Amino acid sequence: MYGLLMGYERVIHIFILWLPGLASINEIFTYFYRVLICLNNMIQRIQSLYLLVAAGAAVGTWFLDIFKVTLSNDQVPKYFNAQSNFMIFVVYMLIVALSVFCIFLFKNRKLQFRLTVLDIFLAIVAIALQYFKVQDFVNAFETAGKTIASSNYLPGAFLPVLILIFLIMAARGIYKDEKLIKSLDRLR
Repeated sequence: MYGLLMGYERVIHIFILWLPGLASINEIFTYFYRVLICLNNMIQRIQSLYLLVAAGAAVGTWFLDIFKVTLSNDQVPKYFNAQSNFMIFVVYMLIVALSVFCIFLFKNRKLQFRLTVLDIFLAIVAIALQYFKVQDFVNAFETAGKTIASSNYLPGAFLPVLILIFLIMAARGIYKDEKLIKSLDRLR
């Protein structure tokens, strides 16, 4: 039956059939091992893995806090995350969507490269937007007359840099593949 299913259809089929019936830890590990084998068969180029990691890091920015402010008169810290600002959230959603879409464009390397470069541009915009929105977050407390006791960036603030690095590595891999294919076409 699995010979008839290809790529993502096979992974979806495994998720639908096997997940509800899992009972023990051993079955859960076996299940995830089978899913990884299917993903390994689907993702064979390293730049696809880079795009997947970049998309995962962008999803991580949705849930991790970026900045923490503790006010002098309040012991409860205030947090800023991507869900605190609609524009930042939308930019990260676009980064995830483009990264995942680019994974499936492996047959059209030129379009894949262009969209990855667009994704790199969005990552740079996300870093700049995040910086300015954090400054607005801090300035809102200062203009309200509240004294800030401590403020610092949290580990979630560095995920956009990780996204940028993995997108650059993916674009570089796509470019090398295209260059290799062109050189092989010249030899024919």
